[in-house]
Amino acid sequence: MTYAKDLIAKPALKILRALPNVTDVGLGLRRVNGRLTQELAVVVYVDKKRSEAELPKGAVVPRLVGNLRTDVDEELNPAFLRPSDGPPLPEDSTRVRPLLSGVSLSTSPDHAGTLGFFARRNSDNKPVLVSNYHVLYRDRDLLDITGEPHEALQPPRGSDTRVGEVVDGSIGGSVDCAIALLDEEGSSCCCKSPIKHENKTRNTETGGTDNSVQMTGIRRAQVNDLVTKTGRSTDRTLGRIVNASKDVTGAVDYSDFDLPAGDSFNFTNLIMIVTWDAAAGDFDDTIPFGTSGDSGSAVVNEAGEIVGLYCLGFNDPANNRHFGFACHIEDVETALQITVPGTRAGLGAAPGAPIAALDHDIDTSAGEVAIGDVTFARAGVDQVAEALDRMLSATPQGRAWREIFERHQYEVLKHVNRKRGVTLAWQRGAGPAWLAALVRSAQKPEYTLPQQVDGVDALMLAKAMRMSLWREGSPELRADLDNFGDQLEAMIGRVTTAAQGVRLLTRHAPEAQKLETQDG
Repeated sequence: MTYAKDLIAKPALKILRALPNVTDVGLGLRRVNGRLTQELAVVVYVDKKRSEAELPKGAVVPRLVGNLRTDVDEELNPAFLRPSDGPPLPEDSTRVRPLLSGVSLSTSPDHAGTLGFFARRNSDNKPVLVSNYHVLYRDRDLLDITGEPHEALQPPRGSDTRVGEVVDGSIGGSVDCAIALLDEEGSSCCCKSPIKHENKTRNTETGGTDNSVQMTGIRRAQVNDLVTKTGRSTDRTLGRIVNASKDVTGAVDYSDFDLPAGDSFNFTNLIMIVTWDAAAGDFDDTIPFGTSGDSGSAVVNEAGEIVGLYCLGFNDPANNRHFGFACHIEDVETALQITVPGTRAGLGAAPGAPIAALDHDIDTSAGEVAIGDVTFARAGVDQVAEALDRMLSATPQGRAWREIFERHQYEVLKHVNRKRGVTLAWQRGAGPAWLAALVRSAQKPEYTLPQQVDGVDALMLAKAMRMSLWREGSPELRADLDNFGDQLEAMIGRVTTAAQGVRLLTRHAPEAQKLETQDG
């Protein structure tokens, strides 16, 4: 998959990574006077912060990369990184059926993590539960003595606790994840079915209030997303993603876990989360997002979409700083060869499916597609989408553009339909008419796009949409508009047919805006 740091121009990444003491570079949220803000920045991690006077000439981090400011932060000490799997708690003897996200889960009565969510195994479509590798594969002696796979237990203590058999897992790189195949229950062969389970978090409130969260699908994690996790130790916690592609410099120690895969692992491209104080409307990194026993929790956004699997906590007692880390949901699906049911927002359609102009507000079974205040025949839009997908997929350059378009299609359509500024730019720029002309050109190659529609040419529309989407867009959308907007506008200015536009995309790879160095 493409990570947030991949949105930074490669020449810029090369220059920044070559600077002395630089350990990692990525897109994240900027700190001002030591406090996190919600401003997107290119975050440069160094082994130790130094003043400009202490640095040799040419070693100072530039203040700007493209249109984004830079931020220099000290690298996290791996000694403070801890897998969040802890000792049993009194509630770890509570049996929960149907199984829910956020309940205690283990393979022995001596430790416990958290059940994250449920998915289907791609090979046979059987239901599985998902948690961390270090939760479900802990204590290799269990394998050596019994010769059998680990049993997944919920709760870890008590009788009649087995819920499944651990069948696959992976740790290191971008993941720490494992699955257990759910056991079947029933009185006879013909009546057996998997243990009842729901992709819903357990209720963490008392007194009749229900704050459980129904999981609606998955979505690509984005910087500044507001997210929650429900763990067996700290219940429901609220946080914001401050970096969506953080590498961990140095191996994390798992020697106490006695894992079959080894005693230490390096991690890359993790989601970094800081606790968010909703009442104050500000970050609070003095409060941990997760702690011992929360490993395996699903990280869920405001729409109920799973964006990650919680796996690590960073706790620096000397400076009272705490962060949480999670694996990207797409990486978990790929590593375990599973599919999470529900919508797949921000990822396009299911893997391998054509690019489709769909939004959650659009009835996908209807015969028409609404974009702004105009409807189009679904058959025509689908035909164009499928043709576009085939043509772009034919070359490496086209596939690179396809990935950029795919990761933003849901957000762009949502803004066109919901955000007044974007809607006005679309309507005043004759967007519906231009889209209709594009569809016609794709269906009839002999049709040439008009030079203007209602006095507006295609380039004027593109510039207006770029500006309005930048104002309303996510940090990732803004970064792509900054990096590739000029190149796209240059192509749009040359296009006379839909086929010509696609040919340009298949021949010219995305070229991000170059680094603008400034002393400072």
